[in-house]
Amino acid sequence: MSWHKDDYMPFDPEDMEPHFLNFHEGHLNEYRKRNREYNERFWVFTTLKHLFDQYVSSECSSGSGLVKLIEGLFGDGPPRGFKSWTDALGDCPRLFFEVNMPRPIEYREFLVERFQKVTLPPRSFQDSVPVGTRFEGQTKVDAVLYGKPGVALLFEAKVLSDASPTVRYDVTRNQIARSIDVLLETPAKPGDGLSTGEELRRQRDPDRSYFVLLTPAIFKDERRKSRLYAWLMAEYMSPSSTVLAEDLSHRTDKESVKRVTHRIGWLTFEQCHQELKRVDPSSRGASPWLNPPDPTT
Repeated sequence: MSWHKDDYMPFDPEDMEPHFLNFHEGHLNEYRKRNREYNERFWVFTTLKHLFDQYVSSECSSGSGLVKLIEGLFGDGPPRGFKSWTDALGDCPRLFFEVNMPRPIEYREFLVERFQKVTLPPRSFQDSVPVGTRFEGQTKVDAVLYGKPGVALLFEAKVLSDASPTVRYDVTRNQIARSIDVLLETPAKPGDGLSTGEELRRQRDPDRSYFVLLTPAIFKDERRKSRLYAWLMAEYMSPSSTVLAEDLSHRTDKESVKRVTHRIGWLTFEQCHQELKRVDPSSRGASPWLNPPDPTT
């Protein structure tokens, strides 16, 4: 393929800063590493920001690429209380990257009491865990799109990597289940003096929150299912499967786990790229590095 030099990260620091709760120079340095062609950070940033910018600049947001993609994922309709996804996202949505989400309280309590049953020997490791250990820290999701109060879409992006199959104190805990567990968690109540991003994070309604896995199409389309997340997503998105309930067995609200299967979706970079080119033929797409080589160069 042939890429323009700015295809990977065509944005300046002032373009990036509004999309981070705590922006710093390290973000710019990392995202500017164009020699790392499969860096997940710039893939998800560039792709989602192109879609987001087209949405906010569109005269008819209902016809935007972002809305069309979301509607395609969640055919059951918009979040409860909204007439459409355009209504749910509103005129002033916000997109943030690398967002820390709070630890699920029930899972933390579960680990405190039973972590010995979901770890492996040696016993010396289990016996040496200090009193007060948090067991599972905050979960950093790749991106969160906030709409009107309560509405949120959490994105987990993969390029070549797979979903992590374990965490330190629980060898049965996988990254996708952990992200969905976080999505189901009720945030702390909003308070005074919070930044816009923090306020949106605390306003999030678990029943109006959605999980989106974003990957290259080859890992969704292939029959061999070489990635762990392919197997997990097939089960977690199925209302008839019990796998998600088993993986989130610590949750006492079983009905919320059943309902969330309708709010889990799998999107590909290729879909994002082509949809933006469809609604805006003058653009180079959401992921310009996916364009075929220019025969004139």
